[in-house]
Amino acid sequence: MNEIIAYLNSAFAFLLDLLIWPLRGLPAVWGLVFLSALSGIALLYFFGLISNQTAIRNTKRKIHAALLESILFRHDIKLCLGAQGRMLKSACVYFVLALVPLMILSIPAIYFLGHLNARYNSRPLQPGETTLVGIQVKPQADLFSFAINTTEGLEKDAMVRVPAEHQVVFRVKVGHDGKQAITIEDKKSGLALSKPLYVGSASSGLESYSYSTWWWSLMYPGGEIVGKAKDALESFWVEYPERDYSVFGIQMHWLVIFLIFSLISGLIASRVFKIEI
Repeated sequence: MNEIIAYLNSAFAFLLDLLIWPLRGLPAVWGLVFLSALSGIALLYFFGLISNQTAIRNTKRKIHAALLESILFRHDIKLCLGAQGRMLKSACVYFVLALVPLMILSIPAIYFLGHLNARYNSRPLQPGETTLVGIQVKPQADLFSFAINTTEGLEKDAMVRVPAEHQVVFRVKVGHDGKQAITIEDKKSGLALSKPLYVGSASSGLESYSYSTWWWSLMYPGGEIVGKAKDALESFWVEYPERDYSVFGIQMHWLVIFLIFSLISGLIASRVFKIEI
């Protein structure tokens, strides 16, 4: 199963690369805006395919009619309360009609967000900065058998073992620019697992997390699955600084940009495709 998920993650990452290829010379934020707008249109289109559009349209008309009735007859308490009751009933029906397709679409949406997070959430480290490198080991593994090796551009600064959490955390200081590497070694089993560490002007798609189980690799698709280490390690991670983007002079987190542009594109597409939401 790990091989299938690794292939799926690689294929989807390649697809995203193709989609933003025409924007490769522009700042990364434009690729994020484009993918956000495209996802809003795609989600809206598939919502129209799997939802009961006729029922949603009729239910919304009932809500509007009840709202108008409650306004027109606001001086008649009995009629006004009756209209508000029908409006609440129709709103509950609308919620049920929309809930099922939204739950179905949430599965590919979460997977897509995982890939966007891997691409746009973090920035590479800069010379002089420090970061944390950690491993989550199996309960039966020996914390004292793990060590870290780095390339020449990195300096091992400190190490902390947390037996209660089955973790070993290393602090690493960046010496100079360039793509560096970190290797975790288990002296007892002879296992050696490497991960790149991006410094300076590296491209997007930083490999922050690697997991030994395929379901976590679906949620965090930025790194390779550590299948060969499944008997010793649960996960292997590198902490990168978060990246903010400037849109119209305003600094925003990538998730805020995604929500804004996907909602705008979805609302516009609903008018174009005549889909009720």
